[in-house]
Amino acid sequence: MGDYLFVNPFLDPPGGGEGVANWMIQVLADRGSVTVLTWDPPDLEAIDRYYGTRLSRESIEFISVAPMLRQVLRRLGLPHRMLAARLLQRRAGSLRNKHRHCFTAFNLMDLGTPPAVQYVHHPSPPPQAAVNPWPDNPWMRIVWPYYLMFLDLLFRPSQQRIRQNISVTNSYWTARAIKSQGVSNVKRVLYPPVLGKPVGHASDPRKFGFISIGRLAPEKNWVDLIHIIEGVRSRGHEVSLSLAGSRYHQQTLDNVQAMLEERKDWLTLLLDPPRTVLDRAIAEHRYGIHGMRDEHYGMAVAELVLGGCLTFVHDSGGQVEIVPQPEVRYQSIEDAVEMISGVLADPTLQEDLLARQSEHARHFTRQRFVDDFGQFVEELESGREIPCLDLGATS
Repeated sequence: MGDYLFVNPFLDPPGGGEGVANWMIQVLADRGSVTVLTWDPPDLEAIDRYYGTRLSRESIEFISVAPMLRQVLRRLGLPHRMLAARLLQRRAGSLRNKHRHCFTAFNLMDLGTPPAVQYVHHPSPPPQAAVNPWPDNPWMRIVWPYYLMFLDLLFRPSQQRIRQNISVTNSYWTARAIKSQGVSNVKRVLYPPVLGKPVGHASDPRKFGFISIGRLAPEKNWVDLIHIIEGVRSRGHEVSLSLAGSRYHQQTLDNVQAMLEERKDWLTLLLDPPRTVLDRAIAEHRYGIHGMRDEHYGMAVAELVLGGCLTFVHDSGGQVEIVPQPEVRYQSIEDAVEMISGVLADPTLQEDLLARQSEHARHFTRQRFVDDFGQFVEELESGREIPCLDLGATS
């Protein structure tokens, strides 16, 4: 029976990273005793509803840190992810030697010795490149450097211990990116457990339209997607576009809503849809599209493919591991318009692409993650040396 320490500041939904963390905890709980060190005490019933886990029925010990400080920061509405991560790393150091194995799904973390297993979602910027969350506030621009100094006084992560950790990544793209940053001890790529249920190669009639899902953030390039579908419509294809996502960046939301006013006959915006509504929306659309460039993995892309949508993505990042078909990977707005128009004009090609995407989807189902992570933990507990990945491979 295993004995595990799991360190993650945040576990409550939504969020793909939180989903990975909760499913890792679920696999560990099925194998042994789990202690979870976290910032916010988790709402286990909400987690189970959203991610499909059953953590509320497990005997898991949860330890939270700095409860009074947590309440003050929440009341003031101050961003505190970096502070929470530093406090947890500091506390983890004192707990680490009480547990045989330690895990985190919060990227690169110094959790003491011996080395921990760190699931890495994306390359981390150097500490000096941390972005000030209050760029327009002159007082906060003055305070920000002192805040970073305070974090280092509180706990300065050891880059040597981080590099010695056993790294698992969400894509080969991420693995290569962190290797270029000096984190070379990458043992495995485990594609994240995707929300929603796989429907395979759907035969039910669907809307002659596209759907894109994700949070409303500038890097998701929803404005570009609107221009792409507008261009496709100008080629004579009467397709619609549905944008479904959570509020995140107000200026992006304002921009999309302004464009919506003139395009209501074919453009729809679904804000903060419940999971059941989002799953239904995916199942109702024939096509999916994703606008982010250099996406580290692309949980939203995987959801669209698993949902039976023929999905188009930018030809970059880890998302090309989900959509390996070059016929549906574009490099610019103009390229996307040309590519999509050509695919829409060829029903035989559409059927072939959809079948190939559906077959490839077996690599990133929730059960595949559970099985592969369980096997990885078994190898870890065996004491055998796990070889580093050959990062020349792509799948």
